Amino acid sequence: MRNWLFSILVPVLLGGALSAQPGLDSLLGVWQDRSMSDSVRARAFESYIWKGHLFTNRDTALVLADELMAFSKERDLLDGQMSALNIQAVASAISEDLPKALELNERVLALARQAGDRERIAGTLGNMGIIYRKQGDLPRALDHYQQSLAMNE
Repeated sequence: MRNWLFSILVPVLLGGALSAQPGLDSLLGVWQDRSMSDSVRARAFESYIWKGHLFTNRDTALVLADELMAFSKERDLLDGQMSALNIQAVASAISEDLPKALELNERVLALARQAGDRERIAGTLGNMGIIYRKQGDLPRALDHYQQSLAMNE
C-alpha cells in the first residue's frame, strides 16, 4: 500500500518543481535575446530573478540584481533600476537587515518619484511600512501605509 501511494505522490509533488524550469528557461531566453527591446529583456530578467533565485538563493539573486542594475543604468532604464533595487531590498529584508532594506527602498522611492510612477511609489511606501512595523515603529509604519493608500486613490 505504501509503495502504491508513494508512486502516486512522487510524480504529483515533483511535477510542480519540474514544470517551473521551462518558465525560468523562457525568461532567461528573453533576457539573452538581443533582438528584444531592452525594457522587455529587463522585465524578463527581473522575473527570472524573483521566480528562480530570490527566495531560494539570495546570493545569486543579489549578483543577478547587480547585473540588472548595470544593464539598466547603461541603457537609462529607470524601471529596471527600480526593479534591481527592489530585489536587493527584499533580499535585505529576508536576511533581517532592515536598515539596509529601508535605505534601498528610499532609493527606489526617489527613482519612482522621478519617473512619476504612482504604483511603484505606493508599493514602496507599503514595503517601508512593513519594515517599520517589523522594527516596532508603529507610528511610522502607519504613516507609510496611509501614504501608500493615498497614492492608490
